[in-house]
Parts: sequence; structure tokens; C-alpha cells
Amino acid sequence: MDLWSYLEYHIKNYKVIKYLEIGTREGDSLKRVIVNNPYLIDIVVSDMWGDHYGGTSRGSHSHISDLLSEINYNNSITFLDGDSKKTIPTLLDKYINSFDLILVDGDHSYHGGMTDLINVFPLCKSNGFILFHDIYHVKHKYLDKCFDEFTNKYQDQIQNIIKMTEPWGTGIIVKK
Repeated sequence: MDLWSYLEYHIKNYKVIKYLEIGTREGDSLKRVIVNNPYLIDIVVSDMWGDHYGGTSRGSHSHISDLLSEINYNNSITFLDGDSKKTIPTLLDKYINSFDLILVDGDHSYHGGMTDLINVFPLCKSNGFILFHDIYHVKHKYLDKCFDEFTNKYQDQIQNIIKMTEPWGTGIIVKK
């Protein structure tokens, strides 16, 4: 199962009210979460909107705003424009233990991946899911090690760990 198929499966089988996404690019993952989810009321997306890390080079999130209009999403969305290593910590006061589902598909460096995982973990609610994409990507093989080191460090706060071997690999954390 690839990431998008998993997102569709997850939304159909788990109630997701609040969703956080790091690395939105063209909005393909975001669209799958919205279109398949009647419960979603709050979204936060973080992206640099540049050409870094396979980005869009668009420079802003206006194309995501257009996408949301096309699919008639009218609930809350917060855009964190900039580096997730800096923007995600700003959510701690408002969103501690809040998100049902978090997708981390950010800068794809070891340091960036680890920082994103550490920063989103307190934002994930109990029984919530964190997806860490590209752990088996040929250009980012170190992300699997990053995922393993993170889950080993926080194992006492993790209920379940799953690795999907879809083309690029996704590590899934279910928080206690």
C-alpha cells in the first residue's frame, strides 16, 4: 500500500478531526485527507513553498488555497509558511496533544526528519498517528535509521510501530 492509499484507508477507518502536514507541495496528500473525511475541522500545513527538497518553487501557498476552494473545504486551515524546524514549535501552546493524524514529509535530511519527529510528537494526541514518509527512498536511506532511532528513544510513549514498504516507505507511529 502506498502513502496515498494508506491515507484514504486511514481516513475511512479512523476519525480524524485535526490534521497536521509537513511538506504539502502540490497538495496531493492533503486532498486525499480532505475528500475522504467528513469529520475534519482543523488543518495545519507547513511548507517552504520553494524548490528545496523537491518543492514546488511556487513561493506561496496560494495554489493550496485554490485547491481547497475546488474541493469545497471551508473549515479551519493554518498555513505555516517557512522551515518546519522553526514553524512547528509555534504550535505547542495551542495544539499540545491535539492532532489525530500527522504526516511528516519535509526536508528529507536526517537532522530535519529527526527535528520534525521530535517537534510533532507532543502535538499528536493519545491513539493518534504520525506518518514519516520516504524511509526507504533510494536518495534518503538514512531516514529509516532516523525513524528507528526516534522510535527507540520514545518507545515508552509509543503504542505501535509499523513500516510500510511501499515504493518509498512510510514509518507509522501510534502514540500511547
